[in-house]
Amino acid sequence: MGLTRVFNTFFFLLYVSISYSQNDYFDNFEPLKSKGELPVDFTKRTSNKVSDAIDDQISVNDDIHTRRTKENFLLRSNYMIDNLLMSGNVLFGDPVTKYVNKVANRVLKDEPVLKEKIRLYCIKSNITNAFATNQGMIFITTGLLAQLENEAQLAFIIGHEINHFKNKHVINSALENNKIITSSKRKKLSQDQTIIQLSSYSKSLELESDSIGFYFLKNAGYDLEEALSSFYVLQYSELPYDEITLKYDKYETTELVFPSKIKLDTLIAINFEVDEDDSKSSHPNLNLRRSKLENLLEINENTNNNVDFIISEDEFIKIRDLCRFESTRIDLKNLDYIKAFYHANYLANSKPKNTYLQKSIAKSLYGIAKFKASNNYYNFAKKYTKYEGAISAYYHFFEKAPKDLISTLAIKEIHKTNKNKPDHHLDILLYDLVKDFVADHNDETFDFDIYFPLEIITNKIDSLETDIDSSAVQIVDIENESKYDKLKRIRENQKKKKTSTKKEKTDQNYSQFIYTNYTYRDEIKLLFEAAKVEIEEEIAEKKRDDEKYDHLNSLEKKRALKKDRKEKLDSWKRHNEIGAEKVVFVDPFYYNVDERKGIKLENSEDKKFDFYTQITEIGELTKLETEILSPKLCKEEDADKINHLSICNDWIEELADIEDIDDDLDFIPSQSDYMKAISKTYGTDNFAFSGVIDYKKKKKFTSRTFLSAVIPYGWPLFIGWLVKPQHEVYYYTYIFNANTGKLKVDKVYTMKRKAMEANINSFMYDNFLTIKTAKQ
Repeated sequence: MGLTRVFNTFFFLLYVSISYSQNDYFDNFEPLKSKGELPVDFTKRTSNKVSDAIDDQISVNDDIHTRRTKENFLLRSNYMIDNLLMSGNVLFGDPVTKYVNKVANRVLKDEPVLKEKIRLYCIKSNITNAFATNQGMIFITTGLLAQLENEAQLAFIIGHEINHFKNKHVINSALENNKIITSSKRKKLSQDQTIIQLSSYSKSLELESDSIGFYFLKNAGYDLEEALSSFYVLQYSELPYDEITLKYDKYETTELVFPSKIKLDTLIAINFEVDEDDSKSSHPNLNLRRSKLENLLEINENTNNNVDFIISEDEFIKIRDLCRFESTRIDLKNLDYIKAFYHANYLANSKPKNTYLQKSIAKSLYGIAKFKASNNYYNFAKKYTKYEGAISAYYHFFEKAPKDLISTLAIKEIHKTNKNKPDHHLDILLYDLVKDFVADHNDETFDFDIYFPLEIITNKIDSLETDIDSSAVQIVDIENESKYDKLKRIRENQKKKKTSTKKEKTDQNYSQFIYTNYTYRDEIKLLFEAAKVEIEEEIAEKKRDDEKYDHLNSLEKKRALKKDRKEKLDSWKRHNEIGAEKVVFVDPFYYNVDERKGIKLENSEDKKFDFYTQITEIGELTKLETEILSPKLCKEEDADKINHLSICNDWIEELADIEDIDDDLDFIPSQSDYMKAISKTYGTDNFAFSGVIDYKKKKKFTSRTFLSAVIPYGWPLFIGWLVKPQHEVYYYTYIFNANTGKLKVDKVYTMKRKAMEANINSFMYDNFLTIKTAKQ
């Protein structure tokens, strides 16, 4: 009896646990993470990969030109792919990659030998793409998975990429076209640039892979029509997952009604035409590709299985949603705040109480408000006319709305989100916006109750002569309708004539009524008052600094100014003294660069491993604890370090993009909350981005070297100049606070000679001692 009760209780708790985890799965969403053992692709040295590839791919029958082309391609493509793997954004062992491999196994069910040669990975990227490599790796982006409608489309894409590998299209393209080799010769490409470069094939090879992908799809048992529908995914990949109307009344109140000038009545029309001219593209145009597949469909119409899902429809939808959640995070990281706002609101339609989505909306509003208030809006968004469909209304609203409205709206929405589920990161974002607003309006008359009146004042729009074609404004939802079916309806609606004339008059600054009847008005008021006190204290302190010389005579003032300048100079000289006990070095790098030949890849990799050793050894000498995050140093069980590396790289990339827009802007990156968690894991908030660049310059033939060459007694000088290379070496270390994103250390050492281990050791020793020293 006791055991029965125990078992009943156990199974009841198990049922509750499973039910809860399914409902809560997305609510606890975190950036997609790799799991399990690290594949050899991540840990094997690139130089060894190149050596193996040369042995495998180059034949004794190859002529000299072919051999050199292949060697060059194998060298550079392997390093390009390894840079991608080193980013931490290539997933393995996670639910998304596992599902993709299940579909691939179905596609390859009759190809056991080929199946053993292929490894499939997913990349955290919003580019809608997939590509195969010469080494047998097939990469599929989360951005592509987020756009797909069913499993059959994924199976066709996998079959397409398998054929690229099977028939050696990658290396054959290199023999025909040196694009990949030359484009990566001078500099390290970004992740998205690398994806685009590695997915470039000739038109004939693309058409061939479409045809073979079709037969892979047929053999796997899927609906052959979905090969054709895959091209709609590609054609409309720049559009969001669905067309959703911007509901202004969600943010309006009785007192606050937005004027029509910030509402877009007629959406920017979607371009449904396909460019027939593909002369400047590596890919054939979509209509040609569709035409080829339509012929295959006619031939195979009697053998079509009409099955969209074989593995699992539920699993596909779950995986697609995971990728869409990840896509929203990447949008935020890429500063695509309005797209993140749109996508998060779309996903929230089916998951209205999802914490992650609500927080993503809050983060996007924060980003929009910060850049809008600092007059940097067009540095992260284009004019609304550059966007098509429903999302153009969102871009129009944020472009046309005044910055005060955006700031106050963002403050209100972030506060509401934080009331539902308190979050420390949202606390920081909220107060930062409030303080910015108060600072921007902080004159002697500023008062919360005056600026944001409590009494109800009419703020209604008087509309006259209104004649709006509602079919052009609204997007009607039909249950279970796909994105592409809805686009067909929109295409028909766009053919209708749209007219709109509207006259209006509005009250004064309508954003002032945003908190009039807000339930938590008093809490908002306290935030504004706290920010005002803090700002007034900062102003008073600055005033005291400005007036501290007023009571001095001219001689005393001169001496005091000289002393202050000396103290400031001393403080600046010691600004890298941060008293650090531990520093985490994020994928330190070493580049050996020849101005004429580009990056010396193999030499750079060897030097990079030497650089790792130097960091560890100098850290031990200076008693500065160091830890290096690099896939090449990871053990099989170190998947978490790959995940940490991914977050660190995304975080620093976001910081760099923000600084490029406005280096004076005090901004809290969207990835900061993830970095804060990582800093707790490593027991430090000091994360370093460090490296060495050994740069060999071109010879400059000046008049002096010319005279040395033509005058006999100048020959020794000329010959010495000719044989001695010109080098510049840069060793740098930037350390950021993982919690605040603030730069703590920015040290660059330079020398006009070739890099020597002793020189770098000397620089590093001095640098580490400074970092470890606490500023007095």
